[in-house]
Amino acid sequence: MSKYDFHLLLEPLEFEKLVCDIVQQRDGIFLKMYKEGSDMGIDGLFVDGTMKTIVQVKRYGPDFKRIFRDLEKNELPKVRKLKPDRYILGVSMEFSPAEEAKIIDLFEGYIRSEHDILNSNDINRYLELPAYKQTLLKYPKLWLPNLNIADKLFNEAANRAVFIESAEELEEAVRAAKSFVPTRIYLEALQKWSQNQVIVLSGEPGVGKTTMAYMLALSYLKQENALFAWANSIQDVYTMLDNDIHQVIILDDFWGSIFLGNQSRRNDETRLEKLIRRIINSQGKKRLILTTREYILQQGLQKHPLLRNTLEQFALVTTMEAYGDDEKASILYSHLYASSLEYDYVYYLFTQTEWIVHHENYNPRVLALFLSNTSTSDLSPEDYHEELIVYLDNPEEFWRSIFLDLSNEAQIVAMLLLISSTPMHLESMEHCYDKYVHTCNFHMTVKNLGECISELEKTMLNTVFSEDYEAILLKFSMPAVQDFLYTYLQKNCELLVPKLIECCVYYNQLQFLLEHLTKFCSRRVTDLIVQHCMVHYHNYSSSLLEYDGSWNWDVPLLDEDKGQLSRFFHLLRCYELTKHPTLYRFLEFEIDAYCTTLGIDDPETSYRDLHNFPGIIVRCIKNGMRFDSGLIEKYYTSAFSIFHYVEIQKFQNVFPEAYDLFHETYHETIKRNVKSTILAELDFLFDYDMEFEIDVLIDNIPDLLQQFELEYTEKFRLTVLEASGRNPIVIEEKDRSNMLSSDWEDHEQHSLKSIKADARDWLFGPSETYFEDDDEIAEYILESHLSSDIKKDLIKVLNNATPQHIYDWLHTMESINLLFATLDKNPSHIWQQEGGLIFSMLRHIAQDDQDIAQKLTLFCFESTHSFLYSEEPIMRLQHFMESEVYKMHLENNPRLLEVVFEHLLLRDEQWIRFIHLPLFFFCYALGICLGSEEEELETCYPEIWGANFNKLKQVIRHGSKKQINILYAESLPYYLKNYEWEGYLYRMIEEINPYHFNRYFVGPRIKSFLKKLGDGDENSKLINLLSLSKLQFAYNTSDDHFFSAEMSDAICMIEHLGIAEIWDGEFPTTILMERLLELQKEGIVHQSGDTWSLMIYKITNIRLLQELGVYDAAITFLSNVEATSSRFEDGDYSPIIRLC
Repeated sequence: MSKYDFHLLLEPLEFEKLVCDIVQQRDGIFLKMYKEGSDMGIDGLFVDGTMKTIVQVKRYGPDFKRIFRDLEKNELPKVRKLKPDRYILGVSMEFSPAEEAKIIDLFEGYIRSEHDILNSNDINRYLELPAYKQTLLKYPKLWLPNLNIADKLFNEAANRAVFIESAEELEEAVRAAKSFVPTRIYLEALQKWSQNQVIVLSGEPGVGKTTMAYMLALSYLKQENALFAWANSIQDVYTMLDNDIHQVIILDDFWGSIFLGNQSRRNDETRLEKLIRRIINSQGKKRLILTTREYILQQGLQKHPLLRNTLEQFALVTTMEAYGDDEKASILYSHLYASSLEYDYVYYLFTQTEWIVHHENYNPRVLALFLSNTSTSDLSPEDYHEELIVYLDNPEEFWRSIFLDLSNEAQIVAMLLLISSTPMHLESMEHCYDKYVHTCNFHMTVKNLGECISELEKTMLNTVFSEDYEAILLKFSMPAVQDFLYTYLQKNCELLVPKLIECCVYYNQLQFLLEHLTKFCSRRVTDLIVQHCMVHYHNYSSSLLEYDGSWNWDVPLLDEDKGQLSRFFHLLRCYELTKHPTLYRFLEFEIDAYCTTLGIDDPETSYRDLHNFPGIIVRCIKNGMRFDSGLIEKYYTSAFSIFHYVEIQKFQNVFPEAYDLFHETYHETIKRNVKSTILAELDFLFDYDMEFEIDVLIDNIPDLLQQFELEYTEKFRLTVLEASGRNPIVIEEKDRSNMLSSDWEDHEQHSLKSIKADARDWLFGPSETYFEDDDEIAEYILESHLSSDIKKDLIKVLNNATPQHIYDWLHTMESINLLFATLDKNPSHIWQQEGGLIFSMLRHIAQDDQDIAQKLTLFCFESTHSFLYSEEPIMRLQHFMESEVYKMHLENNPRLLEVVFEHLLLRDEQWIRFIHLPLFFFCYALGICLGSEEEELETCYPEIWGANFNKLKQVIRHGSKKQINILYAESLPYYLKNYEWEGYLYRMIEEINPYHFNRYFVGPRIKSFLKKLGDGDENSKLINLLSLSKLQFAYNTSDDHFFSAEMSDAICMIEHLGIAEIWDGEFPTTILMERLLELQKEGIVHQSGDTWSLMIYKITNIRLLQELGVYDAAITFLSNVEATSSRFEDGDYSPIIRLC
């Protein structure tokens, strides 16, 4: 049985959805899901008449005591209030039978039986059942880690080139899965695809079609014997199909890879339609995913109406409108998590979620592109966000800035690749670049091509080695690059097109300019393009390679090596757009010349040209050219393919009388010889090794016979089988109108606020396990194995918050466990000095190995630099592994590495978090104090804390309790951004080196602070202190009153060292509304909505300050600070005795 760790693998909202999905399927009910934060204890609700069922989901780590306490304290009161008839509980941990029974007893009357509790074992058991397969597939994070991609590729020997590309794409699929969000449109696609075996994913560029295709394919690969293939053409698909195995095939950007022009439309339509039917009738052993841009699909359906009914059954349009704000936010967070951005940048973008997801140009690909290509160097997090918004406002500007920073030579190479079709041989580009060099002024110094490609590879270009071609190929890095270059070329065609023409050495380059650029060019530039197309019609070759889906345009060209009419047909189509008279005369001359030599080319060339000739003649006549009707008989004399005889019917549109006479004379002869013609054609195609044409002919045999009103007999089927080795693929249509599930479940959108709250649990990597409140901490202490005396001491520390260095270890599960483990080895006392505690902890972590303890101390000292001036002790795992600290201390010391990762770090696949921070800061302070001379220390102290903008201290009173917040102003300079860390350093350095620190740093800073208060009496100093602090009281109708005051660096130091606590009183004092109104008239009260602000710093009336309780608090603060200052002035720099 699978053993999924739901706590580790799923985010809270994902686990909630999973449990609700299982309950719905198991019990045959539909649950209404509630937005997080407003559910009142409900994650899912089912009401049937008078029966009310509530589902509650809890995602916890393996700690039964904690979950039971939470259920008893928080959930049971909610359940009693809601009074459900049935209460179902889903949890992410295992329960023993006794633990399960204890929960059933707790919810007596609500939980009816053990089936109403789903623990992790139960959920794993359900997901193992075949009936829950679709439910499991909705959650890729569960099954992806167990997918062995090495076993998921088809036989390399079948097609080495396709094997290599499939292997690369499968690796890319796994990479993409790391930032994939299973959106509602994905779940719909999964449902539709599971029923139909074929799906067409269409949509605008960048919305996630290819990523969704990857994920669908990976979901199918969960089957043990399923194989994966990436195809660029239908021929690739047919090459890889194996009836004996399960296969999933992605045909990316399929439209351009299939339809090469109107001449082959019927064959293309038939080939694709038969492929789809074959997949559908594979009894689930084959799956096909096709992707295309939505506008290309719609254009294609107009051109190929016979395919409309087939494709529209399987099409699923993906647009940005299909994504809810919750999904856009989830996609943003997944990309941020998988990026290489450090914490400060991730956090700031996280705070700007609403701006980003509501941007009209929000697009997953655009977002990923920006995050992977925009450096954070020299940019603050705020500036980086501004860059993103500018990029979203106009992504073209992003590529423009990259393009304009390129050298002129690299710009030309990019443009040449644009007009050449990709992939392109490097050798072909070399020929073009050589011509560019020759056109340059010989006095110029020109970069070589290798330098240009190196320049482009950083942003716009990819180079790959093709074993198929045994050559290096060039491609664009993404479709967005081509979109920009094409737009740029349009806008600058007058300047750039003449330059590009001078570099062209292949005819397909001229064809691109003629078809796609002439509508933007002046008559002068258009004439230049036409002239080159005519001059080089016979002497330029083509650089086209087999289409692989990497080019933004269809390749509407036949294989030029095996037919003469490809270029003519393309020029004819372009003439229909431009009506260029010179081009018309040239085409008229060329087709006349071809008609005089009709049928005398080599057989392979004639086979293809004769197939397309009637259609081309029809188009020529519609454009005003004249031909003799005797052309029909001349064509008939040259024809030798069954397709040629079918194509003759097109002459009826332009030579109706001549065709009727021809039909009356020759039709019966053609019909009589149809089967022998087919067999002769098969022999011909095998002789010339024309595999594609063989498949087309065999699969069309039944339809061809039907066109001539002939029966497809068993005898002829066996004859074809003997001649070709296979039968035509003939599959009956199925009525699929009722195949889609009618009970498709549309998951309700979670509010953006809920998704954002949920993301805090995983976006920034693992975090320590904080206790919910002091009661939980006390309970944990009392249940420990410590002595009763130590327990009493710790409870006292908890209640009084002193001593600070012990109190700091009581807030998280990880830190208190380390404290307990250290106390186990020293059971008789609690350390009065922080240093004693820290050294005991280091010895415990090092298991009393002195060498490891010393190296651990050095590691902590060096590591502190990594996060000291950040807001959180977080680093990207990759950056940590590449850091000098890692290489110096851990890379070659496996024992220390093990100790550090076991005791001092939390990690996931993206982040590490340093824990037990007092250890790090004490080692850092120790290193500074013991590793510096006294003179160095004098200059070092100010550099540690720097000069900072004032912080804001906010104290909120909730009844008898108070909550203290230290707020930092946005976009203003702060050297240390974490108030708690700032305090660690003050108190630790003062403990390690008190005499020097107090004399050269603390004393002078206090003296400077007191000087700002002036030399007046107490009242004068008090008024100045209020002015410096900007003290305000705030009152509101909710009775949550608070006060705020600015904190200078000096005041922060005074509080951290316990010299005095500023505004330490029962603030804000209660005040009547009448009094507030009186003070408002005096200009010291301001009202904003329900909040009244009393600006204490504007008050000079001592009696009023006494009334408000401010006077006594200020005088106490000043006297304590002055007492410490006087002691220092008397030469007593002994350790400070903490007063707060």
